[in-house]
Amino acid sequence: MSEHELKNSIAAAAAGDQMAFRELFLMLEPQLFAFVRYRVADESTAAEVVQDTLVAFFQTLPTFAFLSSGQLYQYIYTIARRQLAKYYKAEKGEVRLDDEAEARFVAPQVDPVLPLDVVNALSKLDAVSRDIIVLHHWARHTFAEIGTILSLSEGAVRTRHHRAKEQLANLLI
Repeated sequence: MSEHELKNSIAAAAAGDQMAFRELFLMLEPQLFAFVRYRVADESTAAEVVQDTLVAFFQTLPTFAFLSSGQLYQYIYTIARRQLAKYYKAEKGEVRLDDEAEARFVAPQVDPVLPLDVVNALSKLDAVSRDIIVLHHWARHTFAEIGTILSLSEGAVRTRHHRAKEQLANLLI
């Protein structure tokens, strides 16, 4: 979806257009699910966190000022991190967003998509490198978008991605 189409969809959804809501949901949900999935114990919990994220986002649409797709992704992933922090707090008690929610990675019991050795290797990466891998390979974001989401330069994202892939390769040998 182009920047112009995205801006129009957000404006239409903010005005109550159900088709625009659906279009935004279909665009954002798979990417958010990929981001959240390996931070919670199972797919149903991931779906719940994603749903809470999208509800929170859609509630803010009337006051959301769209500037770019990068800014949109940064905004929505911030909401997702906060929803994850709420989930962790409910699960374990007091949790600070910058500690647990940013760094936690849960190896699921059974995942039909990824072999367990890949999941375990991902869990050994630092939180930012893991986010870069997940956002690029599962959520299908560009390096520029990931840079905006994580507040890093595109070059830093590319470098960390390269290093993370090498680290994963070494862990999987």
